Amino acid sequence: MNRIVTSVRHRLRHDSERGAVSVYVVIIAAVLMLMAGLCIEGGRVLNARATLADQAEQAARAGAQHLSTDDVRGGATVSVDSAAATSAARTYLAQGGLAQSSTVDVTSRGVAVTVERDVPTTMLRLVGVTSVHVTVTGEARNAVGIFKEDQ
Repeated sequence: MNRIVTSVRHRLRHDSERGAVSVYVVIIAAVLMLMAGLCIEGGRVLNARATLADQAEQAARAGAQHLSTDDVRGGATVSVDSAAATSAARTYLAQGGLAQSSTVDVTSRGVAVTVERDVPTTMLRLVGVTSVHVTVTGEARNAVGIFKEDQ
């Protein structure tokens, strides 16, 4: 009888440890999936940001090259033609499908274009993050002069 009791005690003592590794593996797997999701989504957001920055800068450049012809002919300080610059920047953005999510600000010396987009997520949807909002501003100024920019 003593042998049976000892055997049962031995089993019970070792059975309490059963499954502990499984819980550890599940927790580690979940953490690794979350880390992979952060890496994947971070790369997608950086890629979208770079693409939007390029689009914003090119739209600003397209707008800033429209100078006021009166200023150029009269020899005065060169300024940007506001209507033509806005139209050119918006046309460029429309070609890339970004006209609705952008703003164009024209000053006498240049153009600033701000573009916004929500980048959808894949892995982070599991934790409730469905998209990441990205905002980028591109600027272009007129530079007149041969060796240095005129002020």
